[in-house]
Amino acid sequence: MNQKKSFAAITLLSAVGCIAAACGSPASGGGSSSASGSAPYEIGMVSALTGSGASSGQLKVDGAKLAIQEINAKGGIDGHPLKLIVEDDQTTNSGTVNAFEKLVSQYPHLLAIIGPIRSTEVQAINPMIEQSGIPVLIGGTDPQLTHENDPWIFRFRPNDSYSARTMAYYLIKKLGLTKIAIVHSTDAFGTGGDTYLKKWIAHYGGQVVKDEGYTNHSTDYTSIVTALKSAHPQAIATYFTYGSDLAIFLKQVKEFGLNATIMGSSSITSNTVIKLLGSSLNGDYGTTDYAYGQNPTSVTFGKALEKAYPGVKPDIYSSYTWDAVRVLTAVVKKSGTNHSAIRKGLLQVRNFPGSEGVYNFDSHGDGLHGYTVVKFKGATPTVVHVFNFYNP
Repeated sequence: MNQKKSFAAITLLSAVGCIAAACGSPASGGGSSSASGSAPYEIGMVSALTGSGASSGQLKVDGAKLAIQEINAKGGIDGHPLKLIVEDDQTTNSGTVNAFEKLVSQYPHLLAIIGPIRSTEVQAINPMIEQSGIPVLIGGTDPQLTHENDPWIFRFRPNDSYSARTMAYYLIKKLGLTKIAIVHSTDAFGTGGDTYLKKWIAHYGGQVVKDEGYTNHSTDYTSIVTALKSAHPQAIATYFTYGSDLAIFLKQVKEFGLNATIMGSSSITSNTVIKLLGSSLNGDYGTTDYAYGQNPTSVTFGKALEKAYPGVKPDIYSSYTWDAVRVLTAVVKKSGTNHSAIRKGLLQVRNFPGSEGVYNFDSHGDGLHGYTVVKFKGATPTVVHVFNFYNP
């Protein structure tokens, strides 16, 4: 058990012996996160506390802490309170690797780890996840993340095959807009969304008149907006990883007088975009996994978050971590703390009401299978239609 193993393509050898010894591995069937007496059960989290994603990272923490406060107020899990341990990923891939390595090497009794919301960061730690044998509850939406034969990844947001389908269907079949331009990040999230969006636009009889990629953290989209304007799209569908980038892009679209219907991926509904653009979002559309009022649990969560953290608005960052802690708690209560038992229990979750939707995990580890379309009235995203593609 103390023999060290190496992670593929990873040189953090000092952590590996601890992972093999304390946390188990897929080959050994998973370790246990047992705690004696009434000691706390620990949940790890990789989140941005610094860097460009710090504001959204704090929302992730807020959502998880809210769930933990609610669960602990009811006695925790069989008398064990829950404790959240957060490591800063610094909004970088390398920082994510370091944060994950620290969690698995220094905290041997974690029930699970709440992983990144950005797909590129999940990709960065994928080899480590598989080797660790710890359930990792992710928010990254690149469809491939749960299709790479890693049995320890569980997604608590719907993947982008569903968001792309929702965007294309609504633009073409509901709004009658067939000439569509796509603007997407060139990272894993953006390229995955672009691939599926082109597929579904064609499926529903639409036409991609322009397809433009950009690099994260760009500060000027003039060349892209100019190219879009020359293509005369009826609608612009976007996959932006960072809300701050999307805000710059949308501001320039409006400044250039590009009159096309906006349909954004979930980042358009983030607190970052709403704070930066306000009522100028009026009339724009978005597809999102969390919108206040999309289901009864979304309202319960939204009210609780605003009460616990005055001035903080619920969004996709806080909702999925709130859901993840609650689902994990239900599984541990039923299945125990062994990692393999938790994994098996997560795969068996059916009809669990979450703020983001009803969780039904498939064999790949995807828990949600639909998206909500919202339309902005001023700065407020209002629910237009909820799509659920779950087919058991």
